[in-house]
Amino acid sequence: MRSSTAFPLNDDIIGHILRFCADFETLQAAIHSISRQVAYNLVGPALPQALRVVRYPYFDNCKPEDDPSAMAAACPEDSNVLEAINFDKQAMLDENARAVEKLEDLYSLMDKDRTSKTSVLTAEESCRFCCAMYRLMLYCNIFYSYDYNMEHGQEYDDEEYRRAIIAQRTAVLSVYSTNELRQMYSALQFLTEIASTLSSLRARRVHSTHGRTAPMMFSTLLGEIWAEGFLDTPFENIWSARKVTAPPSKSLTEGILDSVNNAGDLCSQCDTTGTIYSTTTWCLFPVKYLLKDNLLENPLINRYFEDVVDPRLNSPAALERFIGALFALRTGEFAFWDPADLYCFECFTEFLQNQMWVWMLKHAVRYGWTPPENCPYGWDCEQQTYDEGHANVWNHLCEPVDETLQDVDDAT
Repeated sequence: MRSSTAFPLNDDIIGHILRFCADFETLQAAIHSISRQVAYNLVGPALPQALRVVRYPYFDNCKPEDDPSAMAAACPEDSNVLEAINFDKQAMLDENARAVEKLEDLYSLMDKDRTSKTSVLTAEESCRFCCAMYRLMLYCNIFYSYDYNMEHGQEYDDEEYRRAIIAQRTAVLSVYSTNELRQMYSALQFLTEIASTLSSLRARRVHSTHGRTAPMMFSTLLGEIWAEGFLDTPFENIWSARKVTAPPSKSLTEGILDSVNNAGDLCSQCDTTGTIYSTTTWCLFPVKYLLKDNLLENPLINRYFEDVVDPRLNSPAALERFIGALFALRTGEFAFWDPADLYCFECFTEFLQNQMWVWMLKHAVRYGWTPPENCPYGWDCEQQTYDEGHANVWNHLCEPVDETLQDVDDAT
């Protein structure tokens, strides 16, 4: 077996050479050097940030009086740590690296080049993205795992308690330069963008068995804590203290990307730019928008969607296949829409929603359902959203008819 190291030697020969080390200190230094190189091969230039995540001295019983400066300075990125990377930390490092790699692929697909499902970020862009992700991972692990429970909180009034925690969070972020914080902010905006998709496609959630270093924090935190000052308040404190302009709320690329491929592509239906869907990005469409709003609020149809459609959307590949089936169905004014074309979010949503109810109707009938009489207002009926009796008596998987028809309230 050839060695994967820089030496053109057999692994057995390298092992034999290591046996001639004069003492254990020399052997450990050699092993540390090798393990450090392997870690770099795995993680790349973001290794200092990745190592800080697995080496940070997380505490089980931290309190609001813990020194913010000490928390910020613990295990700095630029330290030349001589400690070998033990087995547990190797496993954590490997798992986190794989999660960040998948996130980079997704970020590249969404914001760099929608034609490639693997990252096409330049080396510099990739380094910025990965560093930002590991820094966010560290921050989430520190503060989400900290046990600020009522037992500790009883020693402080609410405002003092809040100020202490915000001071710690601000201090931990303050060690980074303004450019690095902008990169973290962009990465956070990206994670916020995909949070709804992560929650609706269960197979895309990132799971872990390694406790506080788990990247699963992203999928559990973003929908709940962003609005509660978890990250936005410390960021605002730093922008204000440094007298710099805060990044825009949709700064998914600022500070990370130097260029965007295919930025000038237009929707084939309305000639707008922005978020453009093609066959490679179908997997990114948020499942919650597949049903028209009023149909989504119809309890009968919503249950059918959960029982029949949801199981078909349990992975990005499954979602792609399902959207392909909707394109194969193409009815009415959408009969000639080409799956190979480009579509903005609004047009793509309109197409999918209009084909979704047709698919559900055909599927239900195929498996024995006899639809009741069509509601004159069809899928656009508002009464179906609050009157379950009306929703059960009338079929709403149909087109609305003449808007001048009488309301059907009395008929139910």
